[in-house]
Amino acid sequence: MQEVREFLLENFRWAMDREKLLGPFKKDVKKIDHLVQITANLEEYPLKEYASYALTHLQKQGVDLTKYRKVFIDTLFVTENQTVLRNLTYMLHHIEHTDYRESELLDLLISFLNNAKNKVALHVYSIYLLIQFVQQYPELKDEVREVILYNSKGKTPAYRIAIRNFEQALK
Repeated sequence: MQEVREFLLENFRWAMDREKLLGPFKKDVKKIDHLVQITANLEEYPLKEYASYALTHLQKQGVDLTKYRKVFIDTLFVTENQTVLRNLTYMLHHIEHTDYRESELLDLLISFLNNAKNKVALHVYSIYLLIQFVQQYPELKDEVREVILYNSKGKTPAYRIAIRNFEQALK
């Protein structure tokens, strides 16, 4: 795991070549486990941020992170780090919904929206995760819509697009 820490510190800040950055993790899945551990353990700055960022880009390149879903959810409950929260909600949005800590996660996502101190990206990815809940439990649609709209004042175009996608997904 120390090798992964050193790699992150030496390469992530300055490198622009994603393949060079992600290649070692795609070749050795044990290193992905280390990225997950670094993120879940909330290791010191910037390790947790770099590790969670790397995981999002591995997922974008088709690496299946489904087996880490529970770890990602559990980590959401123990950090306030905006980068880690954003990256975890992004990844969870792309992993199949399960009932693990379902009601707690629903409440947490709504609390993310209700907290004006949270960054818009966390709000947006929370909305996308909430779509999964409302699709599974349509009776939540009005309540979730109300929270989303209530918190929409002064938000960015990305938030407005998330609202549009929420509405389209639920038609």
